[in-house]
Formats: sequence, C-alpha cells, structure tokens
Amino acid sequence: MENREDKSKALIVFGIVGPVFTLLLIWINIFLFPGGFSWYKNALSDLGVHTYSYLFNYAVTAGGLMIAVFAYGMYRKGFSNVPTTVLLIIGAIGLSMVGRFNENADPHIHLISALFYFLFFPIGIIYYSLTYAMKHLALIPVGLVMAAISLIAIITGIIQSVTSFIYTGFGLGLFEMIEAVALSVWIIVVSVYFLSPERP
Repeated sequence: MENREDKSKALIVFGIVGPVFTLLLIWINIFLFPGGFSWYKNALSDLGVHTYSYLFNYAVTAGGLMIAVFAYGMYRKGFSNVPTTVLLIIGAIGLSMVGRFNENADPHIHLISALFYFLFFPIGIIYYSLTYAMKHLALIPVGLVMAAISLIAIITGIIQSVTSFIYTGFGLGLFEMIEAVALSVWIIVVSVYFLSPERP
C-alpha cells in the first residue's frame, strides 16, 4: 500500500518538472529564433517551424505528456475527481499534439490541438476550483485567478487574430505565453501543495 502511495506521489512531481521543462526550452527557442522572435508579430507555434524547431516541438510534446501524468497522479492519489482529470488530460494531450503536428505539417490538427490545450485546461481548473478544491480552500483563489487570466488572454488573442473588434498591437504569441505561464503557475502551486507534508 505504501509503495502505491509513493508511486502516486512520484507522478505528481511531474507537475513541477513538466511546466519548468517546457517553459525553459520554449524560452531558449525564443532566444534562438532566426531574425528574433517578435511579440508583435509571431505566434508561439512559429517556434515549431524554424532551424531550432525541435526544441519547441520536443518541449510541448514531452511537456504535455508529463502534465497528463501529473493529472493522472492527482486522481490516483485522491486529490482530484474524474471530470477534472479528464479535462486536464484532454488539454495536456492537446499540448503534446501541438508539437507532434506543427503548423506546417498539418495546420488543421495543429490548430485544433492548440485550442484543446488553451481551452480545456483552464476549464478543467475552473471546474476543479468549484468542486474538489472546496476541500482545500487555499487552492481556490489561485485556480480561479490563473484560469481567468488564461481564458481572457487566449480569447483576446483569438478575437484579435480573426476579427477587427480588438487590436492590442501584439501578436498571438504574447497571449499564448501569458496563458502558458498562468497554467504552469497553477500546476506547480497545486503540485507543491499536495507534495507538502504540512498542507492543511
């Protein structure tokens, strides 16, 4: 029984490793982007189709899988419920598929995969915050705030990209990065919270 507990706890560690690994490789790729990555013109997906594209593609593919493992570990440990776990894993798989199908290889699958990540994951966080997290009140504010930031950022970016109703002067990449950081913050906070032996 104790061995099962240790294995489940080890899965939650991926909630720290996954986001840190993914964001680190993405930032390295940004600095290596030929001609300079522009927050005014580029989308993050542009990082997946240049000379060092393997960094971005590997980062989101592996990162998505690690985040899915984290979500499963949360459920297995009894720290999450089924709907939350399904929503988070769908979002994580979407992130992983972004790296598997870059915007040149299959733009349609790439777009759908990105939307799955950017929409399903924050929706999963909101559902979690309004259901299971009620048992752990300290997690509710960070969950709702990070999910709200994520949805506002990506919806703003999408509306700006496809209509003329909103114009900020920035490219989609900035809004994607805001959401990626916000979601990563939530995953890391939740992981640290449940890995801490002194949690409430």
